[in-house]
Amino acid sequence: MEKKKQTLENCSIEDLKQEINRRELLINKIPKRKETIDIGPVIECIEDQLNEALKEDYLDDNLLHHVFEATIEAIYGKEFWGWFNNLSFNE
Repeated sequence: MEKKKQTLENCSIEDLKQEINRRELLINKIPKRKETIDIGPVIECIEDQLNEALKEDYLDDNLLHHVFEATIEAIYGKEFWGWFNNLSFNE
């Protein structure tokens, strides 16, 4: 049986309270940036992506995606993704 998408019309008050609580916890746990930021992995990612593009004579559509991920991890650490993946717009 297919799960019915939850909307405001079919949510209970308890469901709404739980969602508000979940969001408040996420807001209060926004990752803090590292005290020391090492951009070496970002530079390495960029160079790897560019070298691969030159070798293949093709620029991968994911270049910016890879650089973004490397930058986030350099600033916040890999733990960032656990927090990020719990945000409601990722569902």
